[in-house]
Amino acid sequence: MGLFSFYKKPTAAQKKEIEAALSRGRTCAKRLESLDSIDKYFTEWDKYMKEEEILEYYEDQRIKFTVSPRKIHSMVCAEIPRIEKDTIMRSYDRMQRDAAKLSTDSGKKKKAEKFFNELEYYYSRLQPESVQLIQQLKNGCQLLQ
Repeated sequence: MGLFSFYKKPTAAQKKEIEAALSRGRTCAKRLESLDSIDKYFTEWDKYMKEEEILEYYEDQRIKFTVSPRKIHSMVCAEIPRIEKDTIMRSYDRMQRDAAKLSTDSGKKKKAEKFFNELEYYYSRLQPESVQLIQQLKNGCQLLQ
């Protein structure tokens, strides 16, 4: 039957756009699971949200999906705290590996400061639990001592 059925039949172009948005949204959601950069995380999140808006538009046009895009979106949103935590931890580990390659303590400290400043920029977009995690990492970071 496919991924969607219709109250009213979409045009071929609309059907193609829906299928493409579903595919791109799925790809973005999968990528969120493995990123190690907060910049890349929000880039992928913004792409995912763009595809979500397209699907919601078509759902509002009375195209009935087998599984509602809103339901899928709520499932993805339920995983965001875990995904953010994992992304932060992977990027923290990467920063520590990169800092370990540096020869001076001041270089290591600058690397850590740059990392935490980058994360701080995104505080307004992060979950409160993620901000707390970042603060804990910053307070415990030996490179900043």
